[in-house]
Amino acid sequence: MGVELQDVAIIKRLEGKTYNTPAFSGWAKESETQIMPLLTQLSVHTIRYFFYTPAGKRALGPQTGIGCRWAAQVQFREIPQVPFLSNDRFYPVPEPLKEAPSNITEVFDSTSSNSDYWVKEKLNV
Repeated sequence: MGVELQDVAIIKRLEGKTYNTPAFSGWAKESETQIMPLLTQLSVHTIRYFFYTPAGKRALGPQTGIGCRWAAQVQFREIPQVPFLSNDRFYPVPEPLKEAPSNITEVFDSTSSNSDYWVKEKLNV
């Protein structure tokens, strides 16, 4: 095919407190840290990232616990192999435009992790 996909992953461990009180039951983020995977496993249809998740403390009854969650953003870029030329394709691709904007570079900003060029997931552990 002459093209392979390169992944760019930004994975953050979100640490916070869990609350279980009569007034509020939920989770509140206190900090976040960007983490590199311990292992990346590639297969035909998947990429798996492995991380260490520290043990948390559950909130039982009217107590406060400590826990963490994961926020993952992954982008895939086409990396052409010689002798093919680069075409700068990114996946996932945003939806088609309804009308052309005056400045097209604002729409196709592939460097911003808030753009549509990223797969975004939040995981509770």
